[in-house]
Amino acid sequence: MNKTAIDLSATLKSHEIDLSALNPAVLTHSEQISLVIAKAFGASKLPLYMRDAVAKSYAGASSKSVYASLAELRAMQADITKSAVAPFALAGSEFAYASQAVGVQVLVPVINRSLVEMFVAMGAPNLPPNVRALTQNAMLSAVEIPEGGMYPAAAPAGDFVLRGPRKFGLIVAMNNELLVLNSPEVLAWVESNLTNAANNAVDKAVIDAMVAAAGTAQTTVKAAYAAFQGDLRTAVWVGSPETLGGLRSAAETQVSPNGGSWNGLPCLPVLAAPDGVLLLADAKRTAVYNGPLVIDSSEHADIVMDSTPDTAGSAAVSMFTTNTVAFRITKYADVKPLVNPVALNVA
Repeated sequence: MNKTAIDLSATLKSHEIDLSALNPAVLTHSEQISLVIAKAFGASKLPLYMRDAVAKSYAGASSKSVYASLAELRAMQADITKSAVAPFALAGSEFAYASQAVGVQVLVPVINRSLVEMFVAMGAPNLPPNVRALTQNAMLSAVEIPEGGMYPAAAPAGDFVLRGPRKFGLIVAMNNELLVLNSPEVLAWVESNLTNAANNAVDKAVIDAMVAAAGTAQTTVKAAYAAFQGDLRTAVWVGSPETLGGLRSAAETQVSPNGGSWNGLPCLPVLAAPDGVLLLADAKRTAVYNGPLVIDSSEHADIVMDSTPDTAGSAAVSMFTTNTVAFRITKYADVKPLVNPVALNVA
């Protein structure tokens, strides 16, 4: 083995050790998820598009020197691969390396932004669980006090709590022959599916709670406004993409399945929302807990592949013998409306 190959091997070995000590604080949310997935594949298979994130963690605020060394490493890897491995051919029985295979055309699904995240973006108080908060559940107004008169009194409500560690989870098993390709497209496909699974579960729980609190739907916008106990200046419409798309007209051109605004209020598209119904909610009077998203993986677990594993009669499936990787996703979240939403029938 020549000196260049020896240096490359040493660099990769050091790279593997440092990978386990990465500081997640300097990575973006997307990079953190990609890093978890990359670790499941093995440190030596870290995708190229994550190298910049690694460089940031190595060098802190300045990643010039590390980035340069990683760029040189990529160039060395490319040269050694070219000289050591013959081009892939379909004829005969030649062995095909995974990195040389034709690959997979990936159609990455659109990541659904969870309703909790959208509420936070609209100004909802993002609180940790098991807390109390002073709130203004109704508009307060002082009054004129006549000479010798008594002062009226009012106090904001403080009797609500976000529940403790409320979590939503799912285990997804994927064939390792697909994941071994380790391309950015495959990793993005895995990441988007896991993220959507978590967001869909949170959205269903939030929508179910809002529908129950709203009660009987109003039939006109005026009636919905009149029944609403929140502040219309910070109110939003929540509806399914199909329902929001059906509201578009010559008079209402700002609403679409992607959101927009309707009757002057912002619209939040949520797949879990019931068809033909809008929910009027006060974004700034909806307390939320937008907790962490945790992804674990295993190639050796035995898993009951059933939607109700506690009562399922199915036998456990071995990830090792089926050459499968199991990803377990857990999302911690909760929501508590401080004023009840109002439902509006628009069907």
